[in-house]
Amino acid sequence: MRGIGRFRGLCVAVVGCVLLAGGGTADAPWAQPPAPGKAAATFSAPQPPDGQWLVDPGGREYYVIRVPRREGAYAWVSEDHTRVRLVHGLEWDVVSYSDDHFHVKVYRALDQAPPTVRRRQPTAEDLERTAAAYRPEVTAGAGLTLSGFGAGLPQRGQWRNGFDVADVNGDGHLDIVFGPARKQVRRLPTIFLGDGAGAWKPWSTARFQALPYDYGDAKVADLNGDGIPDLVLASHLRGVVALIADRGGRFTAWSQGLEFSGSATGQQPVFSSRAIALADWNGDGRPDILVLGEGPTPASRPAPGAPPEFRPGSRGVVVYLNGGDGTWKKVGPGASRNFGSSIAVADFDRDGRLDFATGSDAWGFTTLLNLGQADGTWKATVIPALRPNALYRAVASADFDGDSRPDLAVSFVTRDHGVFRVGIDVLLNRAGGWERKTIGVVEGRAALFGLATGDLDGDGRADLVGVDGDGSLWIFRGDGAGGFTREPVLGVKPGEQCQGYGIRLIDLDRDGADEIVVSFAEDLAADGPLSKGPSCPSEGSLQAWKVARKQSAGR
Repeated sequence: MRGIGRFRGLCVAVVGCVLLAGGGTADAPWAQPPAPGKAAATFSAPQPPDGQWLVDPGGREYYVIRVPRREGAYAWVSEDHTRVRLVHGLEWDVVSYSDDHFHVKVYRALDQAPPTVRRRQPTAEDLERTAAAYRPEVTAGAGLTLSGFGAGLPQRGQWRNGFDVADVNGDGHLDIVFGPARKQVRRLPTIFLGDGAGAWKPWSTARFQALPYDYGDAKVADLNGDGIPDLVLASHLRGVVALIADRGGRFTAWSQGLEFSGSATGQQPVFSSRAIALADWNGDGRPDILVLGEGPTPASRPAPGAPPEFRPGSRGVVVYLNGGDGTWKKVGPGASRNFGSSIAVADFDRDGRLDFATGSDAWGFTTLLNLGQADGTWKATVIPALRPNALYRAVASADFDGDSRPDLAVSFVTRDHGVFRVGIDVLLNRAGGWERKTIGVVEGRAALFGLATGDLDGDGRADLVGVDGDGSLWIFRGDGAGGFTREPVLGVKPGEQCQGYGIRLIDLDRDGADEIVVSFAEDLAADGPLSKGPSCPSEGSLQAWKVARKQSAGR
């Protein structure tokens, strides 16, 4: 790590003059050099304060400075957050960023003239080495036939992000619990009652206390110990609310100490989330709430032509401890720049205390594992086996190799030699450390937002399914020893090209094998890489499928 020093009024060759302040340390480089033609005509050549130049993969020399991050005074130029536009329209390559500052690159001037991009073209060895790092370690299956198991589920509307499956009304059949669909007029939670045979209907007599709910996540547990399933809902920008149920289907708030606001852009924003988990964190026999922050939030509606303004938003993880009487005690968040929409809870280090892993919407963030401590806090831990420069959208946990240690599956987006890839790595939790196994990769940017584990064929071995930005299912049958067979989907075209979000594998008909439940959403009015226009005319749906047993028998 190299010192950066303190600067003011520095004229930078690549982008012109701008006031810079601060200090810190240089992080590992990963951004690309600026595009040709962006340099200023004249300049003074900056030098690193310690005289030490770093070198990027393209052979360009640079050093790193820290620039204050002021909300409303910057805009991301690239969707992967590798390039940012600051004051006066100046653009910088980003090494890393936090709530308070950016670390950006200052490139070395060549012969006192505007620097040009001198990218070293990858050699055949470079390309082979990169290809080897993404080569899937799976066998090819003959395919699985899926049949519809979702009659009565909505075929329109933005059903995102997460949901839960549980027997909410006590009739012995599993139900699907959702917060409001995004952008719907009547913003109330929805419970789809199942009959155990693939038919569903909304629970029309359920009653919810009037609150400003919104889309996000939903989880079910008996919060107050009366034997009746209760709900916890995370609402985008608004926070978290707990609802206890009576036997008549009436749900009322039980939320003293939880953060929930009637305004999505209030002056005092709450800790908000689109990914929650319920688990007995402190071992007192009551389910507690783990909440992953959803990240930057809009400060206000911008004027026409003006850049949007953002608050840093909710970062890291908060645990709300269940007092058993409708009160909750907040623990955390710890210092973290992380935010995202996926969380998995397990005892990863097998010390008898729960831990959790999260996805991340911060590029290059690898501190996904958090180990529970005896005092009720948690220790953020880097998994060395993770790819260092990636975006990890989703996580899921199961024992894939039969050693009684919870393993971890992660979905990733990377960029190497200008090529974007998305895929799934399985991190096997070995006694001597984590071992990475790649099981699926394609070129492109249609990230997998959802991962789920379960048993699709009833053989007692953990399987894995993901859903990507094109609505496709990635299905992997596990062999119980850490190996996988990838199964093409036969008979249906999941998702209609809509973005997949939530996914669960669960035995809906009690036959010993899990079905697949997936939520989809797409905003046709949005302007961005995930807006696919007429390819998703329904804007989303909620779907369930059954795997044909005859296709999945045997190994």
